Amino acid sequence: MRPIAYTVHGPLPEIELVAERFSLAAFLFGPLWLLAQAAWIEAVLWLGFVAAGIAAGIFLLPERPLPELTVLAAALFTGFEAGEIRRRVLARRGHPAIGVVTGESRADAVDRVVLKVRS
Repeated sequence: MRPIAYTVHGPLPEIELVAERFSLAAFLFGPLWLLAQAAWIEAVLWLGFVAAGIAAGIFLLPERPLPELTVLAAALFTGFEAGEIRRRVLARRGHPAIGVVTGESRADAVDRVVLKVRS
């Protein structure tokens, strides 16, 4: 198993780890995932982009699969950028990144954070 990089956010008693990897949940449930993460601005932008793509596909290029490609592009972008979106939401809430750790699992990364704090 390959190690995953995690950014550490928040004050030390209540830290939060954000993985740097593709998020399948964000890919499959784009706007719902954004709303669950309290990424309101990003959810509105996602819906606006998809609505514009659907409108362009219906009115400008009805013979092309533009609406489907727009939704696919938005879903892929959300899946690949899920970690960055989560980091920005945490920064807006006042929990900036305080470090980076790697681990083969989330539990391994938490153990490394605890070891760094103790030393």
